[in-house]
Amino acid sequence: MRLKQIKLAGFKSFVDVTKVPFPHQMTAIVGPNGCGKSNIIDAVRWVLGESSAKNLRGDAMTDVIFNGSAERKPIGQASVELIFETQGEGTQDLPTNNFHLAANLAERNEVAIRRTVNRDGQNLYYLNGCKCRKKDITDVFLGSGLGPKSYAIIEQGMISRLIESKPQELRVFVEEAAGVSKYKERRRETELKLGHTSDNLSRLADISQEIGIHLNVLDQQAQQAGQYRKLKAQERELKSIIATVKYQSAQKQLDKLNTVIAELNVHMAEAKNALGEQKLALSKQEQAIEHDYKTLSDAQHTLTSTNQEHSRYQQELATAQHLLSNNEKQVARYLQKQQDIVAKSEQYHQEIARWQEKLAALAPQTLAAEQALVSAKAELLNLEQQVASQEQLVQMQSRERLAAQEQRLAQQEAQLASQELLAKLTAQLEAKQLQFKELNEQPVADLSALTEQIQRLKDQITNSQAQLNAQAQSNNQLEQDIKQAELALADNKQLQLSFNLQLAQLTKQLAVKEEWQSECEHWLTAQGITEFNSYREAISVDKNWQAAVDKVLGQWLDAYLLSADNFQLISANISNTLESSAIDSQSCFHDNSQSDSKNSSQNNEHKAAERFWFINQENLEQHANIGSLASKVTTHLGFVPLLNQVKVAEDEASLQAMLASVDTLTDEQYIISADGTLWSRAILSKGRASQGINRLTLQYEYDELNQQITELSPIVDAQSEKLKQLQGQQQSLAKQSTVIANQLAEQKLALQKAQSEYDFAQSQVDQRNRQLASLSQELGKLTLEHQSAISTLEQSKAGQASEALSAEAIEQSEQALRALQEQLAALIAQKHSKQQALNDAQQQLQQLQLQHQQHSLSLRQSELQLAHTSEQRHSTDDQLSHYQQELAQLPKTATLEQQVVAANESVEKAKVKLASAELQLDESKAKKSQLAQQISQLETKVNQHNDTAHQQALKKEQLVFELNAAKESLSELKELNQQQVFGEPTGSVASYQQQLKQVQRQLGELGAVNLAAIDEFQLQQTRKNQIDLQIEDLTQAVATLESAIAKIDKESRQKFKTTFEQINQGFSALFPKVFGGGQAYLALTSDDLLDTGVTIMARPPGKKNSTIHLLSGGEKALTALSLVFAIFRLTPAPFCMLDEVDAPLDDANVERFCNLVGEMSKTVQFIYISHNKIAMEMASHLTGVTMMEPGVSRMVSVDIDEAIAMAEVS
Repeated sequence: MRLKQIKLAGFKSFVDVTKVPFPHQMTAIVGPNGCGKSNIIDAVRWVLGESSAKNLRGDAMTDVIFNGSAERKPIGQASVELIFETQGEGTQDLPTNNFHLAANLAERNEVAIRRTVNRDGQNLYYLNGCKCRKKDITDVFLGSGLGPKSYAIIEQGMISRLIESKPQELRVFVEEAAGVSKYKERRRETELKLGHTSDNLSRLADISQEIGIHLNVLDQQAQQAGQYRKLKAQERELKSIIATVKYQSAQKQLDKLNTVIAELNVHMAEAKNALGEQKLALSKQEQAIEHDYKTLSDAQHTLTSTNQEHSRYQQELATAQHLLSNNEKQVARYLQKQQDIVAKSEQYHQEIARWQEKLAALAPQTLAAEQALVSAKAELLNLEQQVASQEQLVQMQSRERLAAQEQRLAQQEAQLASQELLAKLTAQLEAKQLQFKELNEQPVADLSALTEQIQRLKDQITNSQAQLNAQAQSNNQLEQDIKQAELALADNKQLQLSFNLQLAQLTKQLAVKEEWQSECEHWLTAQGITEFNSYREAISVDKNWQAAVDKVLGQWLDAYLLSADNFQLISANISNTLESSAIDSQSCFHDNSQSDSKNSSQNNEHKAAERFWFINQENLEQHANIGSLASKVTTHLGFVPLLNQVKVAEDEASLQAMLASVDTLTDEQYIISADGTLWSRAILSKGRASQGINRLTLQYEYDELNQQITELSPIVDAQSEKLKQLQGQQQSLAKQSTVIANQLAEQKLALQKAQSEYDFAQSQVDQRNRQLASLSQELGKLTLEHQSAISTLEQSKAGQASEALSAEAIEQSEQALRALQEQLAALIAQKHSKQQALNDAQQQLQQLQLQHQQHSLSLRQSELQLAHTSEQRHSTDDQLSHYQQELAQLPKTATLEQQVVAANESVEKAKVKLASAELQLDESKAKKSQLAQQISQLETKVNQHNDTAHQQALKKEQLVFELNAAKESLSELKELNQQQVFGEPTGSVASYQQQLKQVQRQLGELGAVNLAAIDEFQLQQTRKNQIDLQIEDLTQAVATLESAIAKIDKESRQKFKTTFEQINQGFSALFPKVFGGGQAYLALTSDDLLDTGVTIMARPPGKKNSTIHLLSGGEKALTALSLVFAIFRLTPAPFCMLDEVDAPLDDANVERFCNLVGEMSKTVQFIYISHNKIAMEMASHLTGVTMMEPGVSRMVSVDIDEAIAMAEVS
């Protein structure tokens, strides 16, 4: 058997009907990633019975159905069909193995297996077009290597999982190769049968033991039953003889009864004619009431609609007034806000004028400081020129004084120059140090504090803006909630109004009944009776059967339960007593039309009694018959007998079954359905009870409606309270939004001010830092020059010539030099003073510039605040204009008030019309009540005649029954003739009755007798013999099953051991061939061949690994392929499917893999998926899978041999 073709439709990406043929031994399926190649492998696994969605790369089994693409809609069903060839050219080269098809399949040329699934998750299996079970598909491939856990289908990643499988999982592959899987399935089925057989055997043994005990008892009862039958025969014979004496007397009584019944029929016909006329009048009155009800309904509908319109107008008026009040408040608030903004604008204008005046006052001071600075710079320049000139004079004097001694003078000049330079540098250094100290000690603004303040203001603005946005969202949500709450409240109020109207109607109807009940209780109290119960209040009826109970009992629901003494007292005061009514043999009613009233008080008392019925409480039945109407009633006092005489039809099927046997009912038995339709042997009464006696349903509707109103009231109150809370939340939210908006404006203004202060302080700090850096450089330079001058002076002094001038020359030179130096020092002091004055002027100018900048900044802030105030004013003007427009567009409250007044008038008119309709309806009901009372009286008479006629008919039937029974009894006496039956008896009645008493006494002495004991003894004896035979058969079956299990275990052990050894040999031989050396083997985990696991050990050439898990991915793949091909060599499956098993292999190992597959393909059909070019070249047939349309896979096939032949020809 080989795989010929796969047919897919709607399976994953193969949405169209797609046929995948496999004409050769090696077929390669190629295509880009994601095109659906692996879906073919999934389809084969799925159709073979895979039930795990995870193994099919899905979450549910319905995931295999095409779920749509960008251009296609999802479909509702997936189908996959595998077609196998069992005979033909393609199967001749395939090897024979242990796998054999069933005889009915082996005779076919092809075997087709199909599986379908729809969106409801329903899976269907077909074998050769016939629907079958999943088990049938599994049984076909048991032992073939195919199945849900097949070693013939190796998917992506399964190679590594195969090597890393647990011992029990790996055992499955060996069992499948050995064909043990079908033995295991048969063993499992045999064990199930053995368990069931053992259970049956145990139950049969228990039954046999019980029957044996029961047979001993039945044997005694059978002997007693034989004696009882003999005595009973004597009793029947004596009774038949006695009946002969009574026959003629009964015949005379029967003639009299026929005469009485004829007279009753005449009276009954007259009463029925009168009753028909009254019912016709009642029907007309009911039509009038229906018309009045319609008028009342129209009036109620008009009142409801006008009330709704009135409520709507009131709601619109309240809404308009609320909106008007809100808009007026908003207009007033924005007017006040506008006034505040005008006041702030005026304040900002004044501040701007004040800062402009301060800036104008600073202008002349700044100009004077600049002029003083220019003057100081000019004087300093003049002094510098004087110093330079003095220095020149000193130099000239020195040259003239030291002309004679050129060398000494030169040294002195050098020394003097050094001293001058030193003095100059010292003065400059001191001036720069003083300037650096003063500049460094100047106060500097705290930039970090300003930065923190700015960041804090930004955070506050962000939070305020977020709060404002959140408030806006909350306000929108509140508006939606308020609208929904208003709609829900209006709906519930309308529903509440409707419920109240219905409740008012039901209350009126129940009030009439309560009035009747009060009058009757008053009448009972007047009779001296204080203990009584209303039967309707003493029972509880299933709500589905209330209409039926209303129909059957009618006015008896309002009957009062009385004790026997009280009942006798009432019976004595009532003119009519029903000796046998439909309710009880001691039930009665009072008819006021037949009583003589002496005064109005007695009239009132009997008026109540004529409408109420009374029941003797002691005659109520305490048990409800199964299937009767009494079973639908719950009471602790007892059941009216009529309820046990009415059978209930639970559904249509039981009703039809009962109606089929309606002729078997007696005159007192009835059938009723839940809707109140009543059947008997002669009548059909369809429909519910009339409104006047529909008490249970009316009370149930009243209680249900009252419960709904009770449940609805707190809902309406809660919704009203919720609406008030929502409106309060909206007002509070509006106030909070205003506060937050004001805070946001103030925070933005503060941020602008802080940013301006930060910019000014930053410019000051930058300027000071630049000055300090410049002074630091100059100080460093002057320090170096000062140190150099000191060194030069010291050298000059050290190198002065040893000759000394004369004291006079030296003195003169020193005096001249000192004079010049003093002048030079005075000039330098003046220069320092001027330099200090220049510094003071510069500092004063800087202070004035700083004040000017601060005033300018304040002026800028005031201008910004003024601009912001102007924006607020424009925004306020816009909002004020908006609210004024809304105020103008609001509906006029005067118009709405007129509409409300008009609606009020409509409501009053509707109420008047409703009252008129109710009055008309009450009058019609009163007329109907009078007719109903008359009909009730006539029905009572008819019922009395019916009851009397029924009693007489019962007596007649009893007499006829007795005569017939006597005839039957007499016919059993074979020694009596016909004359003895109808003539005088041969003996006296007393003697026969004495004999009968003696026989009956003997029967009484026997006690309870089981008459069926004889037949039951024979039946149970036969049954016990059959059970004993079954026990013997089951015992043999258990032995047979246990023997079969032992045989299966023995064969399974032998097959598993043989197959394991052969696979181990093949694996050990194939592994070195694949790896070029090394060793590999299989090992068992225990000695129990039925339960042992299987482990793998493989060591490639040059490696001594302790476990197979240490191998690389490619080594694991080749090891797994070696094991699979070793199994195939021993037990080839019909085909082998490989899904990218060559992916982890390099080119050298791929060539080995291809050689191995090529060798195996001589006996096994290979279908593999690959991206490797070497593996593609090996195939004799290429099948390409493309996805030109996104999400839809299609097939492209190429026959390699034909392609090569065409290439050679061309």
